[in-house]
Amino acid sequence: LLGIDVGSSSVIAGILRGTKVLKESPRAFFTSRCEGARVDVDPETLLAAVRKAVEGLGEDARKVDAVALAVMCPAWVA
Repeated sequence: LLGIDVGSSSVIAGILRGTKVLKESPRAFFTSRCEGARVDVDPETLLAAVRKAVEGLGEDARKVDAVALAVMCPAWVA
């Protein structure tokens, strides 16, 4: 399983089998824009962080059977 965790300022990815973490990527940081109560992230910036985190796993990321997302809210990946 390729797990991708999108947080408020970074993305981290890992390859998991059951409850065991086989490999974990370095964090890929991104910048958010704050305007009043609103927080935005440029879509290209977020996608680049996801790409960088997954690339940090190397070729093993291409061998997974499924992908799971953990995100702060659905809007981050909408």
